[in-house]
Amino acid sequence: MIEYEEPGDQTSMKEAIKVFVCSHNHVPYGASHDVYENNYIQNIKPFITALYRYPRVPALLHYSGPVYEYLLQEHGEFFMLLEELVNRKQVEILGGGYYEPMFPLLSLTDRIGQIEKLTTFIRQHFGKRPRGCWIPRSMWEEDFPAFLNTCGMDYTILDEENFKAAGVSEGELYYPYLTEDQGKVVWVYPVASVLSSQFEPKNFRGQVSRILTKGAFLEIKKGTPQEFKTLVFRPELRAQGLPSEQDRELFYAQLFAELSEEHQGLECTLPNRLQRLEQGFRKVYFPSTHARKRLLQSKGANYLYGKIVYLHTLVNQLRGDKSRKKSAREELWKAQGCDSFFSDAVNHGQWGVKRQVYRSLLEAEKITRDRGVFLPSVVRMDFDFDGRDEYLLQGTDLNCYIHHRGASVIELDYISRLKNYVEFFSEGEQEGGALFKDVLFSPELTLFHYKAQGRDCKGNTRWCGEEWYENIEIDRVHQSVGLVSPLPVDDTYPYGEIRIYKKFELKKNALCVQYRLKNTALSPKRFNFTTQIHLPFLGCGLNRFPVEVLRNGNKTPVLGHMEHLKDVEEVLIHDYKNDTFITLGGPPSFDLWLIPHCQDEQGEDTYYYVSFLPLQQLILAPEEEKEFSFFLKFSNQST
Repeated sequence: MIEYEEPGDQTSMKEAIKVFVCSHNHVPYGASHDVYENNYIQNIKPFITALYRYPRVPALLHYSGPVYEYLLQEHGEFFMLLEELVNRKQVEILGGGYYEPMFPLLSLTDRIGQIEKLTTFIRQHFGKRPRGCWIPRSMWEEDFPAFLNTCGMDYTILDEENFKAAGVSEGELYYPYLTEDQGKVVWVYPVASVLSSQFEPKNFRGQVSRILTKGAFLEIKKGTPQEFKTLVFRPELRAQGLPSEQDRELFYAQLFAELSEEHQGLECTLPNRLQRLEQGFRKVYFPSTHARKRLLQSKGANYLYGKIVYLHTLVNQLRGDKSRKKSAREELWKAQGCDSFFSDAVNHGQWGVKRQVYRSLLEAEKITRDRGVFLPSVVRMDFDFDGRDEYLLQGTDLNCYIHHRGASVIELDYISRLKNYVEFFSEGEQEGGALFKDVLFSPELTLFHYKAQGRDCKGNTRWCGEEWYENIEIDRVHQSVGLVSPLPVDDTYPYGEIRIYKKFELKKNALCVQYRLKNTALSPKRFNFTTQIHLPFLGCGLNRFPVEVLRNGNKTPVLGHMEHLKDVEEVLIHDYKNDTFITLGGPPSFDLWLIPHCQDEQGEDTYYYVSFLPLQQLILAPEEEKEFSFFLKFSNQST
């Protein structure tokens, strides 16, 4: 029998701490079958198998929509087991957004739609409507209580840090709290991370009792007789650190065996049971967790957010065909998951997640286009919300988003393959990111030094990708946009006297970038020019490197290492994963620096991005101009 004591007081605490055992499980939409299956074997199966053996231990479960879909398709026996746990009232199902969305960045209609989609799934398969809502990553906004209440949600759970940010002290932490917006209230329960962090590596039996009878839990102040000390315990946070499925199942078995015993100061229960009891309440207002800071930290996340906002507008403009509108909206929802905005999904080898995000967005865009009515156009709009308009060259086969910064391409979509060929995968963005970012540099700079030093190259190097270009031309008939580089700030800026005029034009299945470089100095200028073209590829490797070069009409394979290739007529690229052929061409012939980068080696699913740097060696007299162009052509057939 366990008794709880106040610090300095040997009298027992008669009120029990109410514990909600909670398990959350999510795999991003677009992850591979192996990722889903490994998640089932390592995380879901050990928990449910052990829980089934201990019917006196109730549990709160939340699975995202993609996880439910996978289990229903691949492990029907799991659903039968879960239905039995729900029917015997041992398990309470938590609702939430279907695709684990980034709630703070979504419109109200998308928030409600995502929750209703998961609610409908749960009601259809388990016969009960969820009353609690999972908030991904505990990312909170002050207006959440109103929309949660609108969705029929009575409660949610948040991390301890949310409570501390709201001014709740350690001694007042583990109580249920009410929060409110526009007169709509929801209960909020704290996740006790300390319960998971204080488990010792072995012999888990008895550790819950030990942890709850010392430390932070002894500092909980006594409330009124109607108040219950309440906390959410997520044992998977500890189990995920164990090496094998057997270790995790043993951990859960020992844990549930302890929790199934009667303890005077500890009671495992569920929120729906607790809310039926008359109790006092404490009220608190949780501040925003400022999820939008992520948009300042990552250009890729910011551009994705802008794309989602743009497509939300397009979807809402659909009229007449409700089925079409519903299909477009559901494709949009698939792209709103938290993992799309954070790099951790990528760092675990889930390149398919980012690929699937844009696939869903482009599918939604295709649905919004009226068949037989769509006309190519140039759209001028502030897509990334920086106060300056970007330009969208919108064609039948290609979409090209052009940014003033560097007059560069921040998104390039091949519509028939639903593929975006711009990926912002590096937090520091040393490599990757926007296409056609220009560099002017000394002829003495070698490929080796460029690769080794990057932006830290010493000497005369002008990185035009950081300059803000000005628009000088928009031709909606020919789908083209012209921009010009700024005038030099001072004479010390390397090659600052060289003005760069760029014209982007869509020609059916090709993007053409025309250059005109002019020397405004009073003396000749000798320099090299290149533009950075980083293209991502999945499913290639050194044994199947996707590049050939055309010289004198003959194709030559590239071996997959850094090279300086001379007298290239065209670069022929095969994107195996998307069955797409890309041609990079330009002047009659040009030199090319080629730099492959292996980001994530996983056999046949090895991820590469390849830097293609076409070169021009230039000498310009005062007021002299030089014109040339490069193009990227996309096709479903090899040339």
